[in-house]
Amino acid sequence: MPDIVSIDILGFTELQEIINDLPRRMRYPLIIRALKRAGKPLLKEARSRVPISGKKTVVKTVSVYNRKKKQYVKSERKRSPGQLKRSLGMIEARDKLMPAVWVGPRRGNKAKDDGWYGHFLEFGTIKQGAQPYMRPSFDQQKEQIPELVRRELEAEIVKVFKKAMK
Repeated sequence: MPDIVSIDILGFTELQEIINDLPRRMRYPLIIRALKRAGKPLLKEARSRVPISGKKTVVKTVSVYNRKKKQYVKSERKRSPGQLKRSLGMIEARDKLMPAVWVGPRRGNKAKDDGWYGHFLEFGTIKQGAQPYMRPSFDQQKEQIPELVRRELEAEIVKVFKKAMK
């Protein structure tokens, strides 16, 4: 299991105090907006590094159990070149006490460009070697991320105070 990478921003005591003084309903969106803006360079870098298959669209037929019809139904899963690149994005954490944003492939049944296989490329399989794209992107951007977060938090706080002064 890969280690989860997190960045703690220390030394921003003034920013932390200002943010903690804000009402709870304002605090969470402010931090999420700042994290999403600070994560854009990492997302851009990951999109530039993700490998794209030269193969045409692959269709895989899967049997899925339909509860309403109480029977198995054939379903097609398509994978086209560039699908993983299109699936890369930011996912907001659902924890209201600790705001976080994850950058990586989005996956799920409703996703148009489902990146469910992104970890196979990143870490490899028994039959396929690893083609990392997220880790090198993070390694290149990790020095700039804390400063970007600090700048974005400052900008968001200024916006909140300007809005409050009106």
